[in-house]
Amino acid sequence: MATHTQSHGKVGLLGDIHGDLDWLEAACGTLVSAEVSHIIQVGDFQHFDHPNPDQYYRAADQILGRQGLRCVFIGGNHEHFPYLRSQRLGASGYIIGKNLTFVDRGWRWTIGDIRFVALGGAATYRTAPRTEGVNWWPEDEIVRAEEVAAIVQAGPADVLVCHDAPGAVRFDGEQPFPRGEETRQNLNVAAAGLGVQLVLHGHLHRRMTNQIELAGQTIRVEGLGKAGQPVGAVAVLNLGDLTVTDLSGEEERAAA
Repeated sequence: MATHTQSHGKVGLLGDIHGDLDWLEAACGTLVSAEVSHIIQVGDFQHFDHPNPDQYYRAADQILGRQGLRCVFIGGNHEHFPYLRSQRLGASGYIIGKNLTFVDRGWRWTIGDIRFVALGGAATYRTAPRTEGVNWWPEDEIVRAEEVAAIVQAGPADVLVCHDAPGAVRFDGEQPFPRGEETRQNLNVAAAGLGVQLVLHGHLHRRMTNQIELAGQTIRVEGLGKAGQPVGAVAVLNLGDLTVTDLSGEEERAAA
């Protein structure tokens, strides 16, 4: 379950897309200008309201192809999981298109010498307009302890790619969204057990950098914003030191 990808020392990062293909195209232009060829997207690539996932992902794949980009994405809480898991499973994950790959929980891959692990999923907080099994799959929301134990047992990693933030990340003294507490606490266990240096996440729709202490380790946590925000949803991960460089809203607008 590991693939090896060469890069030019950096990888593009995208926050929650929520089905906004116009924004995706502009963001891809920004990343091409930054001399990026590969992208990691932190979940909510699609939105549950999109009526035709096949059409949506085909259009997204074409956008990536026109820009010469390849993208791997993890699960959020807006994905059509049955569709994604019905696609062909290849060496790099579920093949959604020529340029687009979905990686499920526990999937490992390397870029250069950096080892990544996917651990997607997050709680959905407004479930009233959704129908279970049609546009809501609650079994994919919670990251469970047994999943984390298996992932940790498989060996260490450098970067954990999540949708939600680890529970050790605090916001004005409180954690938001109590329904997600089980997932966030299990993300703590995963980050510590894997010995990662960096956690990447989305879901909270704000650009954040935090330092957390887990099991005697200091881990940096980088949260990305969402499509449509003026800054914070498009960035570059520098593989040499695992720092994250934001690409400005001005660049995003210029690429549109």
